[in-house]
Amino acid sequence: MKSVIFLASQTSGTGSYWRIACALNEDRRLPSKYFQKMQRNIDADEIRRAIPPKTGHLLLFNHPPSLNLNMNVEDYDFIVNFRDPRDRLCNTYFWQFGHPTSEPEEQRQARISKVRSMGIDQWVLKQSNKSVIRRYYDNIFWLLGHKNLETYVVASYARLCCDIESAVKKVSTVVGTATTKEGLEKLALEMPENLGNNPDWIGNDWGGANCDLMPGRYKRELEPGTIEKLNEIYSDVLKNMARYDPDYAEYYLEGLN
Repeated sequence: MKSVIFLASQTSGTGSYWRIACALNEDRRLPSKYFQKMQRNIDADEIRRAIPPKTGHLLLFNHPPSLNLNMNVEDYDFIVNFRDPRDRLCNTYFWQFGHPTSEPEEQRQARISKVRSMGIDQWVLKQSNKSVIRRYYDNIFWLLGHKNLETYVVASYARLCCDIESAVKKVSTVVGTATTKEGLEKLALEMPENLGNNPDWIGNDWGGANCDLMPGRYKRELEPGTIEKLNEIYSDVLKNMARYDPDYAEYYLEGLN
């Protein structure tokens, strides 16, 4: 059985999708938070050259910039998760204040203080110009546009928020179908209205995720001028997202010329 690679955004919805995929998978494949394990053991260049196990695994790879662009994509099945970059940047801004890190506490507090002093608008615009952010989306669309890509689904953040039943169906076409009562109960906990009672939901631990229940948070948190600049910077990314996630194109295309 081919391994399934879950290529995902680093955002709060990824955890829900991962738990859904694991529940649907049951015992078919060995689940592994593959990128996290790799990150602990080898350097970034080696990760980009590594070949994931081709059979018997369900692999979470939640760092698209590190995707190996020389892998034979036909050797794997894929679930691809992406999120509006305007929303993802807002999400990332708030995560910094609660996300655990390995840095010394004094250094961590100094970094947090600097980020707070910048404010969300200035910080978001600074991040949006980094090459690694551009590569984040370039690698996702490299995969989706690959001529040898065979079995895959786009399971977007927008779909998870707006229609979790169809999100589950998308994932099930690649991973399998949950048949046990326990598996189905786990999926019910991922519905937006139930997340507050889900002990595994990241929003119950880290500030800034608790408003991540629908697309469009950037409109509440950023100034109009900042949004205008982001629309320009990410115009091609947003149009590609609308192309690959047409049911929710209106969210991506809002504000674009």
